[in-house]
Amino acid sequence: MIPCLLFEDDHLLVVNKPAGMATHRAGEMAACGIHEFLKSRRPDLCNLGIHQRLDRQTSGVLLFSRSPEACQSLACQFEGRAALKEYVFLTRESASNSNFDASDSIEGKPAKTRFQFQRRLSNGLHLWKAFPETGRTHQVRLHAAAHGLRIVGDDSGNEPLLLHAARLELEHPATGKRVVFQAPMPPWFETGDIGQRRLQAALALRQALIDEKETNAWRWIHRHADG
Repeated sequence: MIPCLLFEDDHLLVVNKPAGMATHRAGEMAACGIHEFLKSRRPDLCNLGIHQRLDRQTSGVLLFSRSPEACQSLACQFEGRAALKEYVFLTRESASNSNFDASDSIEGKPAKTRFQFQRRLSNGLHLWKAFPETGRTHQVRLHAAAHGLRIVGDDSGNEPLLLHAARLELEHPATGKRVVFQAPMPPWFETGDIGQRRLQAALALRQALIDEKETNAWRWIHRHADG
């Protein structure tokens, strides 16, 4: 069992990636990412294709291809902007506009993100949605910060990053039908105390990867990986 699994068929595999784990290994000496973890858990997943990447501290919907047909279809959809992505994030700041578009270029390349204000939470933070229309590295984080909405935990070693890939919509490579994959916002987003957020994020990471039918024993706190 893979607890974080959201969907699987012969062409696609979708997980709710936990915060604290990279999409894939960054180098030979780096820790394994969710991509390597999945392949190590099941031999039939040895050919998973990567088509999107989430930052190590970003949680949420992450999709992989399992067949050559899916690999080609997903590459075209992401490149052609046919895949619709939705993120949620929390910030301490408020903006003058409840809805706006950000089109600041990133590393000299065009980038566009739509932002929608949702509500103020009981912990005093502001909940926003972001809809990136392009796929530049760190796009949501950079566009939010450029417009005065720095995401809680961004560039901080003391707090979890409160950014979550909530929804992904695209065309199924085999059936041609539109499919939607969703992952609920982690409950620790609304925790006011930073220490509690860190503990809950650490627990969520373990629960996403460890099947409690196999074992309920794990290291509760790891100094470096858990901050």
